[in-house]
Amino acid sequence: MADQNVVYTADQLHRFCTAALMAVGVPERDAAITADTMVQADLRGVSSHGVVRLPAYVKRLEAGVVNARPSVSVVRETVAAALVDGDNGLGQVVAYRAMELAIEKARQAGTGTVGVRGSNHSGASAYYAMMALPHDMIGIVYTSGAANIMAPWGGITPLLGNNPIAYAIPADKELPVVLDMACSVVARGRILVALKKGEKIPPTWALNKYGEPTTDPQEAHDGLVQPIGGYKGYGLALVVGVLSAVLTGGAFGRQVTDFYNDLVNPQNVGHLLQAVAIDAFMPADAFRRRMDEVIQEIKSSELARGVDRIYLPGEIEFLTHAERSRNGIPISLPIARELQALGERLRIEPLPG
Repeated sequence: MADQNVVYTADQLHRFCTAALMAVGVPERDAAITADTMVQADLRGVSSHGVVRLPAYVKRLEAGVVNARPSVSVVRETVAAALVDGDNGLGQVVAYRAMELAIEKARQAGTGTVGVRGSNHSGASAYYAMMALPHDMIGIVYTSGAANIMAPWGGITPLLGNNPIAYAIPADKELPVVLDMACSVVARGRILVALKKGEKIPPTWALNKYGEPTTDPQEAHDGLVQPIGGYKGYGLALVVGVLSAVLTGGAFGRQVTDFYNDLVNPQNVGHLLQAVAIDAFMPADAFRRRMDEVIQEIKSSELARGVDRIYLPGEIEFLTHAERSRNGIPISLPIARELQALGERLRIEPLPG
């Protein structure tokens, strides 16, 4: 059963997610933005941040721990920077509006940096970084995790999130370079997907509650995710947490609440979003051509034995997006059934199958 999939079109999933969020009080525009972030993640093959997250978002909205109709506001501002209060709204809605503001400031000042407090889990960070691409800008996103799933190096007390970072850099004829990575070996969402599908995980992904490697997704979910590169990943997670949460007034350390298990206390997730206008440094077309040269040089590198192609960050996701746009998005059967049950409970138009 774990290997069986139900295939949906992007439009089917977007309509369903939008309707589900509207059924629990989210305005249509905000629901559509949030749905788009999930569907785009699944189109790109990032299933850990796709529609698998919808039941949890709905559950948090129903519990009243997330504000369905936030008043997102600017509380401090300069020409090139701002601090935004998300009023405990859906993270996708808050981060989207903050990145819009960062882009607007970059048009005026060459760069725009927007810090956010009072947000929630915002899905895949690449979505917001890529908002800068059509404007001949580089997008940068730092986000504090929505749960503490990592310990300081050598410890077993969870005090750090996976604290993802994302960069989106435009090119000319080549695909943009898009790096979206957690400071953990994997996003916790991938462990959740494995748990729902009844699959084992690699022993390098996570630790049990005693700090020992595990292949059991339940032990991993109840334990700790490992940082990338050992102590270096721990250091990176710490710095990203400082930039996105300590600097902005977001939750950090023991202040962080758990996205899945705490349905009482607001999360106060912090973000730091940046847009860099390329023409503040050089003509945008010249930069894009230089990026093409960089990409082509890297891809023409002599291949290691057994390797048939070199990929740039984000390239596989662009190729997956194109394939799934044509052929549909595969959703594992257990997750599809969970979505169908959610649709029945909310009394919205069900997903087919």
